[in-house]
Order: sequence, then C-alpha cells, then structure tokens
Amino acid sequence: MAQAPKSDDKPLAAPAVGSIPAAPTVAEVEAARRPHQQKGAMAHLLAVPVTGEATVTVACKHPSGFRLQLHSERIESEPVMGGGRRDVKVWRPTGEEVFIRGTAHPEGAAPHSEMSGGYALTPGVSQAFWEQWLEQNRDLGIVRQGLIFAHESHARVRDGAKANEARVTGLERISPSGDPRMPTDVERAPKAA
Repeated sequence: MAQAPKSDDKPLAAPAVGSIPAAPTVAEVEAARRPHQQKGAMAHLLAVPVTGEATVTVACKHPSGFRLQLHSERIESEPVMGGGRRDVKVWRPTGEEVFIRGTAHPEGAAPHSEMSGGYALTPGVSQAFWEQWLEQNRDLGIVRQGLIFAHESHARVRDGAKANEARVTGLERISPSGDPRMPTDVERAPKAA
C-alpha cells in the first residue's frame, strides 16, 4: 500500500514545457565512441601494469583491437543423430579478458593510445597471460602475419612496429587516389561550374 507523502517531502519539479535538453559536449560524444576507455563497466578489460609481475607491451595493427581471453580444453558429451551421445573436445573461455587497443580513431583526431608504425601499443599486459594466449592462438592469421606481437621492452616493440609499417590488414581507411581497393572503371560526374 502506498504511503501518502509527508508534509516535509517536496514533490519533484517537472521540466519546463518546451524546454530542450542540453546537447552533449564533444567530450561526452567522444567518450561514448570509445567505451573501452571509460571507467566503469568495461574498465577491468584495460591492460594496466601489474605490480610484481613481468609485463609486455603488445602492438596491434587491427583497427578495433582485440579482447584476449584464455581457453581451457574440456571433453563434453554431445547428442548425435539417431540417438546416443559422443565425447568431443571443446575449448571454453576461462579467466579474465584483456583489451588490446586498436588503431581506429576519428578522422582528424588524435589516436586514443600510443601509436608507432601504424600499430597501437598497449603496455602492461601480463607476460604469462600473453605467452599462454600466443600458444593457444599461434595459427591465427593475425598472429602469423605479424599484425599483433609483443615484447618486454617498450622500445623494442616501437622499433618492431616501425619496421613492419608497410604491412597492411586490408581494413585501413580507403584513399580515393591510388588505393587498389577503389574501383577503376567508374565514370566520375563532371564538376559543377
């Protein structure tokens, strides 16, 4: 049963009729575009320096970055057609995720993380975690192509990124002139006078 408001309770003020809510600031819009950098719900995903543990700096050339997570092998039973079950190997996620920053940023704006040779650098990733993840994902295309790598020395990662600057992911921004991904047989409209 609802209680009647006490005399000292003030009713909430209604917004003025015809009032327009304030437009979001540039900072609020930018923060909404990069939720992985906000404090709060996803802040635990950021790689932060781990005290008392060896760390590496990870270089990533993929625009959106990655959420890395270790997996463990298990044997599970699955149903088969015609009745019965069989045991199969499956890999299930375990432990926490680590967010590796990517290269994407708004056109004309500064990148959200340190960049070198077209790679985004994420310092402070646990070396033990990285080695386990790399072992589990050594056949992944982005690993084999050298689009993600790590080293204990931040300077060595920067140098390695600069040395691999010519590597392409195929996800780079399109340049209207000289980009092989642009169509060549398209007629352009004449410029207006």
